[in-house]
Amino acid sequence: MSTEGYLQEYILDNIKSFDVDASKIITIGENAACMVNHKPPATIRSVSLNRNGKHTSLLNANIEAVNRNSNSGLAALFTYQIEYDPTLNIMVGKITLDGSRASKYKVIFLDDFDNVTINDVLYLHDKYNSLILNGLCYKLAIRFKRTEYIPIYKGEFDSCKDLIKSVNSSNRPLIMDDNDYLTGYERVMMGYGW
Repeated sequence: MSTEGYLQEYILDNIKSFDVDASKIITIGENAACMVNHKPPATIRSVSLNRNGKHTSLLNANIEAVNRNSNSGLAALFTYQIEYDPTLNIMVGKITLDGSRASKYKVIFLDDFDNVTINDVLYLHDKYNSLILNGLCYKLAIRFKRTEYIPIYKGEFDSCKDLIKSVNSSNRPLIMDDNDYLTGYERVMMGYGW
């Protein structure tokens, strides 16, 4: 395989995950004082509780529900917000948990996309390229009133969408990942990397 194949980064591969030991609050910021030293993401995809190697997903809730359900046991709910930390002088992402017992958590989020220009090469799967191309042709046929091409490109665009939807919603095989099946199963169940 050429080295170019190893350098291709697909847009959908921007999922990041971090393992954190925490009790009530998990902080994400570009500072060593934060639990996760990373730019705070816009949203958190998943927070899961690691119990003897098995991950249990926490439910995303609003701050009132987290505070109302706060207990001294294991967390079941989380909420996420970005706020300014005056002591660190930076914006910090704060995950608040409803349990106060110290545990191990896995935080999964979609990292920010790099800024791209019109001349940058985007490495997309061929299915997405054909979807974009047929969608563009369909829009151009509508714009320039080429009525003989509208049903052709609409049909091709719809079939590309249906194909991608069916592939994205189909069952995936379990794969060995990080020397166990649990990590691979978690990624499959959460739909990451597909």
